[in-house]
Amino acid sequence: MNRHWKKFPLIAVLGGAVAVVSLAGLDQRSAESQKAREPVAANLPVPAGREDRDADLAMQRSGDGRRSWSYVIAARELLEADEIKEADRYLDGALKILEEMGDAGADGQVPLYAQIGIGEEVEITGQLRLDIQRLQPHIMRGEHEKVINALGETGLEMRYYYVDMPLAPLQRQLSAARNALAAEDFPRALEALRAAEYEMVIDTVTISGKGA
Repeated sequence: MNRHWKKFPLIAVLGGAVAVVSLAGLDQRSAESQKAREPVAANLPVPAGREDRDADLAMQRSGDGRRSWSYVIAARELLEADEIKEADRYLDGALKILEEMGDAGADGQVPLYAQIGIGEEVEITGQLRLDIQRLQPHIMRGEHEKVINALGETGLEMRYYYVDMPLAPLQRQLSAARNALAAEDFPRALEALRAAEYEMVIDTVTISGKGA
């Protein structure tokens, strides 16, 4: 039997910019959820207090990561269309962004996207909304184990989906593509760009509810 989920994007790509989507308005929506299941999205303020700086940095890095990734996709599509000069320009842009980003932290990865799905029969209470909002800093820093453990403590059935970008492997593939372009080995450049897409870390974790 197919499982239906309410989906809440927490790091979303909106117009190429970083947007953190809150669960604001979901209390009202939960009263109407028997008829409509789409979440109401609103901008969530950066967490206040001592985590402000870390949150700002994490949001900036996530935005830079998505921008570089959009350049990679553009470079691959342009190369497939034999637009060599434009492909090289976008590839160079992607590499420059990655170089400026520097170290990605202990695990070498930058979170690009995250989404939480909640079983459609689950009531969206004010407490649940707050619990998920409190996970924003961990999600923005790519601390997925902390997020998964916290979701498990709710006792509700959920699904956590995320996409991370590993900087070092991606840079290796892009450098290989750039070297191949310089040597006018366009098939090898295209192969490296396609391989770069397989470097992305994509995972979906299902959290079972109590008694499941």
